Amino acid sequence: MLVVPGFNKAHNHLPSGLKSVRISLAGMDPSWETVQDSLRKVEGRTPESQWIEATIGPSIANSPEATRFVLDKIAPNHPVRLLSWWGHVGLYNSLGLREMGIAEDQPDPKGGFYERVTNGKTLTGKGCEKNAYLASHQLCKNGPIARREHYGR
Repeated sequence: MLVVPGFNKAHNHLPSGLKSVRISLAGMDPSWETVQDSLRKVEGRTPESQWIEATIGPSIANSPEATRFVLDKIAPNHPVRLLSWWGHVGLYNSLGLREMGIAEDQPDPKGGFYERVTNGKTLTGKGCEKNAYLASHQLCKNGPIARREHYGR
């Protein structure tokens, strides 16, 4: 008898297909300060309304300081999306939320949730599980599925 785990992987993490400027960061867990500095550099040379994306790690995903309000100050004219490398946490700025059809009063989607500030209503910009941060995902019914201009297909 031989047990060999891992031959049948039950899910995968496909790229989003979003047309964007990608920020390349060193390591799998960049600091919040590093992401902010990199975003400032990229924001200044990126055409207005162009998406900006980066990959984040657990430090940012778990940081209460990492919110859309900070991203809004750095890149108010660019939708921003920071996705975790493990594929289950995303952080948007306010314009990014709006572009993806995620309203301020958005209810938590099936199988995911939106982080909110202490008042329980205002979104921090973080969503957990793909149906919360990828509005085109089949479980998120309120996203811009028909708005293909943001996607590379």
